[in-house]
Amino acid sequence: MPAPLATPDSRALARRDPLLAFLVALALLVTFAGVRDLWDADEGRYASVALDMVRTGDYVTPRENGLRFVDKPPLVYWMADAAYAILGRGSLAARMPCILSGAALSLAAFLFGAAWAGERSNRRGVAWCSAMVVATSGGGMGFSRTVTMDMPLAASAALAAYAGWRALESDAWRWRLWLGLFVGLGLLAKGPLGAVLPALVALSWAVVGAPWKRVLSLFVSPTVIVTALAIAAPWYVLMERANPGYLEHFLIYEHFGRFSAKGNREFAPYWLYIPTLAAFLLPWLPFLPGRDLIPSLPFLPRIGRRLGFTEFAGRPCSTDRFAWAWTVVLLLFYSAGKNRLFTYCLPVFLPLAVLCAANVADRLAHGTRVRLLVIAPAFLALLAFGCAIVLALEIPFTEGWKGYKDVRHALIGLPVAIGCLPLVLTPLWFRLWRSPRARGAVLFLGAAAFFWALDLGCARADAVRSPRALARLLATTTSPRDAIVCLDVFPQGIRFYEDVFIRVAGKQGEIVEPWASKDGEGVLLTREELNALWVSSTRVVLVAREDKAKPYVERGGVVLGRDLSGAQRSDLMVLENRPRGD
Repeated sequence: MPAPLATPDSRALARRDPLLAFLVALALLVTFAGVRDLWDADEGRYASVALDMVRTGDYVTPRENGLRFVDKPPLVYWMADAAYAILGRGSLAARMPCILSGAALSLAAFLFGAAWAGERSNRRGVAWCSAMVVATSGGGMGFSRTVTMDMPLAASAALAAYAGWRALESDAWRWRLWLGLFVGLGLLAKGPLGAVLPALVALSWAVVGAPWKRVLSLFVSPTVIVTALAIAAPWYVLMERANPGYLEHFLIYEHFGRFSAKGNREFAPYWLYIPTLAAFLLPWLPFLPGRDLIPSLPFLPRIGRRLGFTEFAGRPCSTDRFAWAWTVVLLLFYSAGKNRLFTYCLPVFLPLAVLCAANVADRLAHGTRVRLLVIAPAFLALLAFGCAIVLALEIPFTEGWKGYKDVRHALIGLPVAIGCLPLVLTPLWFRLWRSPRARGAVLFLGAAAFFWALDLGCARADAVRSPRALARLLATTTSPRDAIVCLDVFPQGIRFYEDVFIRVAGKQGEIVEPWASKDGEGVLLTREELNALWVSSTRVVLVAREDKAKPYVERGGVVLGRDLSGAQRSDLMVLENRPRGD
């Protein structure tokens, strides 16, 4: 691992530093990323959709179990298909789009750290710490190793924001070209948000000090618009041609409709993203500057000095203001939506990570100011260590604690406890090594080790959420002539692990999107159609939760397996409608 820090008198960034930062972040993120199975619903869904593209040979229209799946653009699917071709089918290949995106987000943090540090003596250290803080934080490490559309969106929006920042400072056309490229990738990652998020960030910068004229000129720049359309428009045109009405559905329902109308996530409170951002920044949250958030409260601790200054039109502006403007405008935007999910705010946490990193870099560069740097991560790790031991020993605080044993959450405890030890021992490492580079390497590797251990622990408890065992049972006990039916539940990772055809009956919720029901003949069944099929001459293998399966057991159903996993549950039952051999 290259040294992530420079000495205080080294301001210059080596040309290779950004590439090295990307590669180091990639190495941290890819380690143990494939040890656990895919989790339903989202990981199994997106990985299966990508695999169905390979099976059908149709790389324009995403499909899930034969149904058109049109709520997301194809960038993640295309990247996953490339990973399948190179690495083979597996959870690591399915996660590679987000792993690469997480490394790209770390690269964006490196670039912003260098740009915003200005003339600080440890500018290079701030840049490296910014990349490492993102790569070893809850948001960066956690969601780079989970199949989600929000990490590629966060990376493309952050890189677009950086290209826009440089375009505000320079008239060089290449920065507008880069801006258009990353906006185009964002449009392919998650639709219009790929353009909306960088635009909101740019407007917030104009409010706090960037020149309005230059900001608005980026909005109408032919270079930006043409490049973005050249990247994204061909797929949208092909998709509309193959699926008339797609653009109306995607733009109206999937974006404006879901933003303004309550849906399945209306239970999430409007303040959801405040604690979510705090979790995303762990274990580096204690280094977030206090007074910069609420300047009117002088008694709040000031942890470190300001990040740096920049100049627009000869007027110096604190770059902390630009970081907070980015955070606040996107936080308000996401909180205003009616449907809220914690992964949505991934594009929000990068500027806060850079602010934390500047303070970490200061303490690593000045050996006399390391007390908080030693205490904060060690305390958080010690707290996590205690919780992990509780899980590992299955200490029964309440009667309800038995539920944890039932789903084998306790299996996570021992690996996590071991993974906490490097950070718990931070004071020892800092006494053994005096070099800022060595201390920084140990500190960031210790943070990464915690998340690696968490994945190893989850791998031990994969039966709780992985549909692998269920998929294997269905593949080995059925033939193409049999009807496999999921009732009121659809473990969407089944088709990632086994190529079996699934019929779905009963209430679907978000399992099948409304627009995709146009393809539903032979796939979507009503409860009445299932009941008729159950008493027909066709062998039916039914997957349902135990309470839903009980009436079919009473009608002579034979249980093939129980307590199987999928759709984030461990109480699924598999039964057939008549004894084997009839």
